Amino acid sequence: MAAEHPERVAACADGKRIDYRTLDRAARAVAGNLAALGAGPGRTVAVMLPRSLELAATLLGIFYAGAVYLPIDPDEPAQRRDELFAEARPAALVTVAEIASRLAVGCPLLIVEPADALAASAEAATAPVPVGLHEPAYLIYTSGSTSKPKGVLGSHGNLANLLAWTCTRFPLGTDDAVLHKAPYTFDISLWELCWPLVAGARLVIAAPGGHRDPDYLVGQIVAERVTVAQFVPAMLEAFVAVPEAAHCRSLRQVFAGGEALHAGLRDAFHALGLGAALHNLYGPTEAGILVSHCECPPGEPGPLPLGRPIANTVLRIVDRLGQPVAVGQEGELLIGGLPLALGYLERPEQDARAFVAAAGVPGGRLYRTGDRARWRADGSVDYLGRADGQVKLRGQRIETGAIEHALRQCPGVQEAVVDLRGAQPAQQRLVAWFVPRAGQAIAEPAELRRALAARLPAYMLPAQFVPLAALPVSRHGKVDRQALVEPELPPPDAGDQAPRTPLETALLDYVRGTLQVALRGIDHDFFAAGGQSLAATQLIGWVQRQWSVKPALKDFFELPTVACLAALIEAAQADAPADGLRLRERRRVSRDQLSSEATLDAASTQGLPK
Repeated sequence: MAAEHPERVAACADGKRIDYRTLDRAARAVAGNLAALGAGPGRTVAVMLPRSLELAATLLGIFYAGAVYLPIDPDEPAQRRDELFAEARPAALVTVAEIASRLAVGCPLLIVEPADALAASAEAATAPVPVGLHEPAYLIYTSGSTSKPKGVLGSHGNLANLLAWTCTRFPLGTDDAVLHKAPYTFDISLWELCWPLVAGARLVIAAPGGHRDPDYLVGQIVAERVTVAQFVPAMLEAFVAVPEAAHCRSLRQVFAGGEALHAGLRDAFHALGLGAALHNLYGPTEAGILVSHCECPPGEPGPLPLGRPIANTVLRIVDRLGQPVAVGQEGELLIGGLPLALGYLERPEQDARAFVAAAGVPGGRLYRTGDRARWRADGSVDYLGRADGQVKLRGQRIETGAIEHALRQCPGVQEAVVDLRGAQPAQQRLVAWFVPRAGQAIAEPAELRRALAARLPAYMLPAQFVPLAALPVSRHGKVDRQALVEPELPPPDAGDQAPRTPLETALLDYVRGTLQVALRGIDHDFFAAGGQSLAATQLIGWVQRQWSVKPALKDFFELPTVACLAALIEAAQADAPADGLRLRERRRVSRDQLSSEATLDAASTQGLPK
């Protein structure tokens, strides 16, 4: 595309635009710099960048160098980040100076310049390194059954197959614009980044944090005349709730994936009257980002299927003996064909369990998804849930066992179980039930959340913690998850601490009204009241738009009350650190409130030490 249409706009971000020639030259410059640092075929290159033009140039540059793209969230807990570096052993880390200043990593750093400056430094003769379909292209880390994540190694064949199918099934023209909004640590972000660039369309890059702000996304879609966008259903639900979403009439294709799409949300989307087609996507990281698709027109009754396989993909549903099931019967979904990943990095035992030999399948392997499914008579697949403790929350695949493992390491916790609760995607949250250690005081939710935040990323932190005298068990001696009663969310109560300033009033009104989180007052814990990470990031985004300051999300996880958030805003406006004594006092008041929370169900705490 750079050769055929050098002056066509390739991408835009933050008011800047870059044409295909300049983006290609910037990518070649990145590739040359990485090669000088020892990167090449089979070597990983770690990336810690905000969503930007430079991120697009870096991804292409890594591919040009023949190296393996490894996205890492700079906000990962230090222990988790260090584990990734130790296992992946990257040849280099590509980042910006601000992030590099707070890191200590044992590999060379490449500090990227603005994309146009990179392009000016590129040698015209620089050529991409040839790679084969079975060469590794990217390394994506997912949640493991313990707190240690596992890396999935995808191939160029995985990505090429997906892009070829997409370009054929959904051809793009010169007037098309694809919104890139997925966090770059998601495998789906590779699809968003690469699809428009191989098709000659325009890539519209959302601002960092913008993927969680439905008002911002609506504004971007309208301003940039976006024609294609992809949402996790929880974010799609937030998007359709924005009144101005009805103005997004440039949209032609909207994709939903990462978690189950329900018929109510489908109908709410079509009720906007945009005339855009809605598509349901499915695919685990271990199978090339996505493997099945179906279009979801309005009005069809019943649950929405996962659809039919994409090109060069094999789907099988088998019983416990590995035998194919008949139409309508439940079984485990297995995936084979070109989308299949190369496997897990440094995990031969997990490889052997997850990837099984299969005669007559291209590549000779099938991936065991752990998803329960059944065939429809029309050849499409219905999703029936998980066969294990894995859940999907706002597109993130989470092993609840990893959170339970980390909880058992917290002081005062003897046993723990974690589950996903909430009927609709936007209201879903993780709830943790735990048994305190004998003779020790019951750990407070804020203490547990803080301890977990040192081990786990924010999206894996439970919204609620419920102490129990003992975990309920079935007659077979296993934890009975059905007997774990979902904690009720208390209604607002005027008797709790009322706002004292206009700032606190505005914050409380927004949380109660727009976010629909039932805070009783300014000292009520946001997460105990039913808030979750998506609502928290929407709140921080709204604060930034209203007051031109942006409190760190991790600070709000540490101090999740309106009173503390107001103090952080006032400190930022004064360009001074927040008063530590005031914040500690606010935290103490919040903890006193939490000690009598209705979320800590009195019935569930009978028999606990006082």
